Amino acid sequence: MDGKLKGKNKQSFEEAFAELQDILRELNGQNVALDKLVEKYSKAKSCLETCRKRLSEAEMQVKALGVDGLEDFEK
Repeated sequence: MDGKLKGKNKQSFEEAFAELQDILRELNGQNVALDKLVEKYSKAKSCLETCRKRLSEAEMQVKALGVDGLEDFEK
């Protein structure tokens, strides 16, 4: 099984973001067959969902570290 086909819950933010960038580069400026376009769109959507999930998880962890989610970093 290809490494890029890992379950989206196993993929890190960086992996998903890099894959999303690769897909967008591939689709940008090229003629892509419709069936391949749909496949790439689906994979891009999955990568985007993974990125959003990982960012949300990170945000919750950062908020948990500060009082009421706000940390004074200027101290």
